[in-house]
Amino acid sequence: MSKFCAHDCPLWGSIRVFDFCYSATARARRLDNRLPVALLSNSLKVGHLVTQCEKLVGAPFNLLQGYRSAELNRAIGGGVKSYHMQGLAVDGLFVGVGMLEAGRILAASDLPIVEIELKQTMLHIAYGPREARKLFRQYVSRGPVVPVEFFPVDGVRG
Repeated sequence: MSKFCAHDCPLWGSIRVFDFCYSATARARRLDNRLPVALLSNSLKVGHLVTQCEKLVGAPFNLLQGYRSAELNRAIGGGVKSYHMQGLAVDGLFVGVGMLEAGRILAASDLPIVEIELKQTMLHIAYGPREARKLFRQYVSRGPVVPVEFFPVDGVRG
């Protein structure tokens, strides 16, 4: 039995394992970025979360990146405890909805989101317990870093 999921295995909606694991960097550097079977349940959880986010935001989510192997994560300078390596994070955009607006909608929700990060070209969402939500910053292209508080530090919502 294989240790990795088949590329055509469905995860959610039209997203297959291939889509969730695809990386131009991994391909160019010939890095193995296959999804381990042991992480399939995590990937299904994040897929369910994306589906809930789409309903809440009112727009489809264009997936740009999901799972990252440890080797790929190192190659792109990802965090050593990245949720991507656990199959619990996605990066992408909600079609027709600004990143800041989508981030605020999701932050105000009761969805199991532990991380929301607005990057220059994509929105990062990670599945996890609401109690562990983190603060992130919005990075503005060719501009200063603008702090955007989604989750109050003390955990109390306004």
